Amino acid sequence: MTTARVCRVFLPGVLAALVLCTTGCSSRPAAAQRLFEKGRYQQVIERYSDLEIARRAEAKLAEQLVAEKKYDEVLAKYPNTPAAYMAREGMAQKLYDEGKYQAVLDSFPNSKQAGAAKIRLADSLFATGQIDLLIQRFADTPIGKEDKEGRAAEEFARIKKLRGTERRQALERMVSQYAGTPAATEANVLLTKARQDEAQKRKK
Repeated sequence: MTTARVCRVFLPGVLAALVLCTTGCSSRPAAAQRLFEKGRYQQVIERYSDLEIARRAEAKLAEQLVAEKKYDEVLAKYPNTPAAYMAREGMAQKLYDEGKYQAVLDSFPNSKQAGAAKIRLADSLFATGQIDLLIQRFADTPIGKEDKEGRAAEEFARIKKLRGTERRQALERMVSQYAGTPAATEANVLLTKARQDEAQKRKK
């Protein structure tokens, strides 16, 4: 069979195959887009999981679940979608509304509700007289800061009546225990001076 005849016999078939392949490959994104526009997101994911549009379909399904308040399902199926953040916030809000403030801190410490949950827990400790635990756990809340500063001021007033080594040691404890309070700042000034005075005495 001559070269010319081979070309006449096989070339049309090869060209036809190439056309079909090209048409089929280019039609997949278009078909996926049509399904997406019709809101058939699950079909997009099932049929075209290798295309970028499948990620967009997952995001849409996740948004629908958030609207239905199915937060657990969002986090289980679509943890990497923008809606997962909204689901976490929704779950935190639900726990907060139910009065489960510690659960908010345990499960969603970075949520918007975490700060409010801290304040609620701090108020509860204050109301029941558990001041030491309040300072230990929630010193950064408004009521925690207020109580800590009050205690620091009282301690500083007591320490200023002391003298010598006893005073210096008490100042050292206070600066560490009540760090960040105005009284602790003043105490640190006195502590620096007390150390300088002791150093001068040793030189003599």
